Amino acid sequence: MSELAVILGERVAGTLTRLNGGRLRFDYAEDYRAGTPLSLSMPVQVRSHPNGVVTPWLWGLLPDNEAVLRRWAREFQASAASPFSMLATPVGEDCAGAVRFAKPDELERVLARSGAVTWLDEHGVATRLRELREDATTWLGRSFTGQSSLAGAQAKTRCCGAMSAGACRPDRRRRRTSSSPPSPASTTMTSTSTCVWTPPADPA
Repeated sequence: MSELAVILGERVAGTLTRLNGGRLRFDYAEDYRAGTPLSLSMPVQVRSHPNGVVTPWLWGLLPDNEAVLRRWAREFQASAASPFSMLATPVGEDCAGAVRFAKPDELERVLARSGAVTWLDEHGVATRLRELREDATTWLGRSFTGQSSLAGAQAKTRCCGAMSAGACRPDRRRRRTSSSPPSPASTTMTSTSTCVWTPPADPA
């Protein structure tokens, strides 16, 4: 049996447990019963949620792209077939909706971890997008400079900042307030926004 602490915002919401046989269960913490539910399918009024509810929610936090999952699994020595295994890696430390996962002995570090930002100029942005077009599995960069999970199937990377000023910054951990692609005319974001930027396909 293995466990992961599940954090929503800055609070420990409960514990994700992998039972014998691989089935999963999530239990809300007693002191979180008045908190925000992790999902509408997992109300806080019900303390324990079974595998049939938990597993689809976990997969929804990960890429719907087998090639990306296999790449991450190789890098982090995890199983691409197990959402628990994948979210027990560094990518689970920053998921959509301000959700984070931490092993029990890593909980204090994850809670105390501050965001790390690397500024990119236009060349850096162009390089990141070129990498994605050349290898659609490099969502975290070729050197795995990012440590976060993005859902969906299309190739994408994560930036925040003022792209209209010629720079953006991939953020290792910032509470997410949005995760939708900007329109071509909408290139300025607030410092608390997250941009999922999908590179355009080559013209036919």
